[in-house]
Amino acid sequence: ARLVKLQTSLIMRITEGTGVVADCEYEGQKYFVEYTSVGSYTLRIEQEDKSFYLHSNHDPFEEALNFAKEYADTEIDTYVVYGFGLGYHIQALALMCPEAKIVVYERSEAVLEFANEYGAIDTSLPLYKNLEIILDPEYEQVRERIKSITAGTVLLVHYPSLKNIDDDMVRRKIEEYFVSISSIKNQRKYLDANFRKNI
Repeated sequence: ARLVKLQTSLIMRITEGTGVVADCEYEGQKYFVEYTSVGSYTLRIEQEDKSFYLHSNHDPFEEALNFAKEYADTEIDTYVVYGFGLGYHIQALALMCPEAKIVVYERSEAVLEFANEYGAIDTSLPLYKNLEIILDPEYEQVRERIKSITAGTVLLVHYPSLKNIDDDMVRRKIEEYFVSISSIKNQRKYLDANFRKNI
């Protein structure tokens, strides 16, 4: 606890009390890379009247592990993910599913630039040999991909990244698809548990 307090104090001194390491404005939004309470980075976005984080401002690694644990499945060949952020959730998924192909769609060039500088992923490492990152500012490629999802492929949504979709129809469609898949997954767990209980 003492080390965390010391680290937090040092971070605030280095960043003149803000915790902000880097920032930029892109397409009318402000992006801020900030230190978290565990000393890693997170990304905050300000839009007109709201501000939100793409990752935990406490421990993005723990949050990413929870995401990956929820969706990691050895029977999945390909994960199609909407939203890259700083890549913590992608890193965790790649660690848990090293043989699966991971295709990530991100609309914001600013997000990808910050991820390249401050993110969790170094794409030159062998762990990421099956990773493909696609900049898709008009959502054309992700729309086509969603239409062609087959068995062995699953769509995942980095939920905080939904807030950064500026096209209401696209956001709603991705959210609806994700909610229906999540609902099916949750019902399957319940039915499987019920089946085991009744045997």
